[in-house]
Amino acid sequence: AGPVVGSLTADRQGIAQRNNGNAVFHPSGEYIVFVSETPKHYGTAMKWLGDPGVGLFSNLWATTVSGGRFWQLTDIPIKQTLLDPTPAMGVVNPLFAPGGSPLLWTERYGPGGNHNWGMWRIKKARFVTGLNGVALQWPRVLYTPPRYANYVTATDFLGAYRMLVAGNLDGQHEYGMDQYVLDLRTRALINLQRTPRLWEEDTCVSPSGQTIVYMSNATSRYPLDFNNPNWPAQPREREYWVMDADGRHKERLTFFNDPAAPEYTGRRTIVAACDISPDGRYLAGTLGLDHGTETEAKIALGIILIQFREPLP
Repeated sequence: AGPVVGSLTADRQGIAQRNNGNAVFHPSGEYIVFVSETPKHYGTAMKWLGDPGVGLFSNLWATTVSGGRFWQLTDIPIKQTLLDPTPAMGVVNPLFAPGGSPLLWTERYGPGGNHNWGMWRIKKARFVTGLNGVALQWPRVLYTPPRYANYVTATDFLGAYRMLVAGNLDGQHEYGMDQYVLDLRTRALINLQRTPRLWEEDTCVSPSGQTIVYMSNATSRYPLDFNNPNWPAQPREREYWVMDADGRHKERLTFFNDPAAPEYTGRRTIVAACDISPDGRYLAGTLGLDHGTETEAKIALGIILIQFREPLP
């Protein structure tokens, strides 16, 4: 890995200076799309609400690789006060389809679910560039969960028409979300895990499409309390796992929480979003170290680079 060149958003004119993150490159390499928290909204004292991984009170923005110009791509209504009837909306997890268009993202569009987790859906729009910069055309809903579910997010593609999604699409609790393959032509779903007591999300796919890396709390010493609405404060541990594209041959990949492992961090550790290099040799991941107490989490996130002994198939 090379040196950090600089921040794309810190102290830059034209972009809000609260939470900015969850960034993805356009396949051309010229643009970066990210989640940006609106400066003024209801609940600003609760900092986790605007975390880019949660996406509440946020919109999608685009910038150049130099951070020289910024364009707002979505414009959701923003709830301002407790009595404001506007629902607490949000956007998260931008994802480019193969070829660079459309751009997909996940939108919270209303209340509902366990502990008001919310009602979520996947949207898409044509990503266009021109003399005036970057914009989205023809935004529309791509997928809404069935009536017995409420959460879904797109994480990657297994080809042009097979999309990896995570959610509670069998009606399980959101803390027990699974990974699914969604056929965009038929809307058929295949559950790759069927583990309704485990939280499994944040996938990335090897260049060949044969291997999926995902995060799981399967080996955590701190099972999530499904009756506790404050999941960000719950102590938790997560590791990366790998499986075949059809869900077979699941195997633990990292051991950050294992005192006997060389990568042991010495703290409760989580992992989250990841991406695999085009040659399959490296994984860029998100790692969080918990600086909290035995009963309350306080996680600081950073980026890690993992090199595989052999390229992922």
